[in-house]
Amino acid sequence: FVPDSAVAMYWQPETLAPGESREYVTHYGLGGITIVPGLLSIGLTSPAELVMDRPDRTAEIVAYVQNTSDIEAEEVKATLNLPPELNLVSDSPVVELGNLDSGKGAQVMWEVRPKRLADQQVDYSVEISASNTDNNQVGRSLKIVGPPDLSLELEAPSNLELANNHLTRNSFTIWSEITNRGNST
Repeated sequence: FVPDSAVAMYWQPETLAPGESREYVTHYGLGGITIVPGLLSIGLTSPAELVMDRPDRTAEIVAYVQNTSDIEAEEVKATLNLPPELNLVSDSPVVELGNLDSGKGAQVMWEVRPKRLADQQVDYSVEISASNTDNNQVGRSLKIVGPPDLSLELEAPSNLELANNHLTRNSFTIWSEITNRGNST
């Protein structure tokens, strides 16, 4: 297990119709990896923080498993242990990986969403088990950054003068100030 990685991205070209919008977001290199050696070594990664600037934001938790023993690991499974503050968006917290030959690895990904949008620090863990080797476990933290909290201050003329149901002046000044008292942009 060397703490090194690489990524390649390719965007499929798509036509964007008038009035249509699309958002693409990538997060890479923002979380780090926690590695625990063992007969079944584990590398665990996720973003360091999840900014809740939209209520549908999710985080991906990825576990890398490698059989570093001299034997085939049998009936390997990965179990995600979540705190009560997180919901699992993907199918199941337990993923069956089958048998892993000596030196072979596997990768598991789960998607999670916080139950509350407020600022909080949550801890989760992943346990790797096999029927014929020792279990292994690793944990990480995820910081949830609360949503924006906007306030508006507005000043406008108190009276607008009308003549024949039309404004007597074509323009007037409105002053406004928007303040974000939340923790995300």
